[in-house]
Amino acid sequence: MSALAETMLDELFNARISRVVRRALQTGALRPIRPETRLVEDLRADSLDMVVIQMGLEDEFDITISDDEGEGLASVADIAALVRAKLTPVQRAEAGGLAA
Repeated sequence: MSALAETMLDELFNARISRVVRRALQTGALRPIRPETRLVEDLRADSLDMVVIQMGLEDEFDITISDDEGEGLASVADIAALVRAKLTPVQRAEAGGLAA
């Protein structure tokens, strides 16, 4: 796969995560959500928001996130790393052809 194709697929994956976070926090498109965005400090997520984000990720990607794993999510990059680690090879392909 070309570097351009990998970049585009990675952007699609990140867009899915951003959509889950935006939906959970009811955040409009004006507030940028990037990998370095911190959930509590930048987006003002509280503990209930974090549970809603966790549930949204589980639904969006058909994965299970333990409470301990959910508590370790501090940024959007943390979410992406956790979701990638949880996806099976088949799920990775369905999520946008993400490499292992």
